[in-house]
Amino acid sequence: MKADPTPPWSYIAKLIVLGDSATGKSSLTVRLCEGRFSPSHDVTIGVEFGSRIVPVGPPANAYLDIGQPAASVSNAAAHTPVETPAVKAADPSNSGQQKKMKLSLWDTAGQETYKSITRSYFRGASGALLVFDITRRSSFDSVTTWLNDLRQIAEEGIVVILVGNKSDLAAEDSDAPGARPRAVSREEAEAWCRRENVVKYVETSAKSGQGVERAFLEVAERIYQNIEAGKYDLKDRRSGVKAYGLSSGRDGAAGPKTIGYGTGTAWFKRSPDAPFDDACVEGVRTAIKVGYTHLDNAEVYNTEEEMGKAIKESNVDRDKLFVTTKVIRDISDIPAALDKSLKKLGLDYVDLYLIHAPFFAEGDEKKLQDAWAKMEQVLAEGKTRSIGVSNFLQPHIEAILKTSRVRPAINQIEFHPYLQHGNLIPYLKSQNIRVSAYSPLLPITKAKGGPLDSYLETLAKKYGVGPGEILLRWALDQDVIPITTSNKEQRLSDILRVFTFSLTPKEVEEIKTIGSTHHFRGYWTHVFDKDDRS
Repeated sequence: MKADPTPPWSYIAKLIVLGDSATGKSSLTVRLCEGRFSPSHDVTIGVEFGSRIVPVGPPANAYLDIGQPAASVSNAAAHTPVETPAVKAADPSNSGQQKKMKLSLWDTAGQETYKSITRSYFRGASGALLVFDITRRSSFDSVTTWLNDLRQIAEEGIVVILVGNKSDLAAEDSDAPGARPRAVSREEAEAWCRRENVVKYVETSAKSGQGVERAFLEVAERIYQNIEAGKYDLKDRRSGVKAYGLSSGRDGAAGPKTIGYGTGTAWFKRSPDAPFDDACVEGVRTAIKVGYTHLDNAEVYNTEEEMGKAIKESNVDRDKLFVTTKVIRDISDIPAALDKSLKKLGLDYVDLYLIHAPFFAEGDEKKLQDAWAKMEQVLAEGKTRSIGVSNFLQPHIEAILKTSRVRPAINQIEFHPYLQHGNLIPYLKSQNIRVSAYSPLLPITKAKGGPLDSYLETLAKKYGVGPGEILLRWALDQDVIPITTSNKEQRLSDILRVFTFSLTPKEVEEIKTIGSTHHFRGYWTHVFDKDDRS
């Protein structure tokens, strides 16, 4: 397998794009994220999202002349070619030592009607592009107000760059439809930046692409410089910056530390004889590309071969992935079951191997203990880096702990506000057993219409995300690792916005309280009584 010593990115940063309506903010975001220009775009209501991974720091910053003092590149910015060497340049940005930053872009509404909503999205941003139309004087006159609003709400030290857009319309030789005279000179815009302590002025054309990548790269590079200078607490999500990655679990008792991508719902196949699913391969490959390095599978999902092919085609070094699979169908011979799973996955080892459920034992502690002894055997043989369980309740855990030499690293359970399992979570934490949640989005999928709907919507508006991200954040804020899935690249990218904010302790408790008034179990309903909340 091809070595790839770098993770998908080193940092994720929240950037907001703000300014008056019709200045081309959405077009700039689309140009950066999708490499295209849309001549017509619906008015943004509230906020829209995009993302892009860009190089930061050496050697790319020197090669691209990014992050230098304003005077050294002020003119260069105006003449950046349509295809900026930026991310597309070969050696510098592809170096094994090159760090990368994922920009989580929040394109905000510019209309006065939506300003009260837009301002709420300023919280937790580490960078901002303040956009005006260089052919429309009124949009430049407004930037001071936008900047004052931003600095009142955003964290101190937010990196701000002024962007003069629609340079194609103001070019002296322009014969573009709608061409009109420049209303704001470069000198005036640069003078405003010096007066307002804004780090850079860049002119762009979302239509041609001129200067667009440079504008975003300048913000990213300044954020990176602040990271290197120790100006952010990367553990405090209010800073708008987070170091992204996870432990490889090599101590034999570690678990994943970030959101997992699962193949147990969207890609589940009822029969091991079902046809090979190329769409599943593409889904997993896309997840890895977006940045999901924690991959969750099981023999009973019948998708291990698909995941194995996706891993191989991703060309990501094995040590950068955390792969989980589970045993239940072949529980009578755990070593042979794992060998079979490894063959399908095309791997020499998995990072985490789980007993999928305890119900095969039918209440017999000896059967659970014998199965766990076989799990310890495959751990000792190096075929898995850690071992754990799934769908275990406290009595099942207590049974295997009586004879175990290695305690479970994790218990993966159905967990969401409508199924909180009483005292199970505190018990697991007391035993130093991590918790992972499957079906964390069930309240907005299978149980939509429940008592949480309105509160989730309220929080979603507050944080500028979707209700799904609120549910995932609720799990993460309780040190629970959620497993999710999607077959859409943009949705997978949007999910990672959970790393740009945290719920308050009061909000976490309110979700718990409201959730506890309603009960809904999505899986294993043939095992549990209808009202059993254990």
